Amino acid sequence: MFFYGRSANPFKKGVMLMSMYEVLMVLGSFGTLLIALLALVITLIKNK
Repeated sequence: MFFYGRSANPFKKGVMLMSMYEVLMVLGSFGTLLIALLALVITLIKNK
């Protein structure tokens, strides 16, 4: 496996790979945000 000056990383040079911990933290944060927004929409619809 020779790359001849190319990196083994298939992504661009400026992209950092995320660890599993960071991926789970981002997924958890977005999941919490979606649940909060869904709860807000449901409360606004019920109050009409």
